[in-house]
Amino acid sequence: MCGAAFGPAIAGIPAAIIGFSENANLEIIEQTAYWVHAIFIPVLIIATILAVNMVRLKRKEIEATPMSSTPELI
Repeated sequence: MCGAAFGPAIAGIPAAIIGFSENANLEIIEQTAYWVHAIFIPVLIIATILAVNMVRLKRKEIEATPMSSTPELI
């Protein structure tokens, strides 16, 4: 839900700065399309770094958990 709200909010910033409106010409639409996509590159990089770190932490947690060689009998 946060992503669904965060995406359009961030995409609206360059559109408002460039002057995107209902009467926008092709040049303004092209500029807006470029900057709307370009603004998410840092978000993508940060998300990738956080995902890799999360996987590393989970692997360390799994490796630190002692496993018994014999299964428990119920």
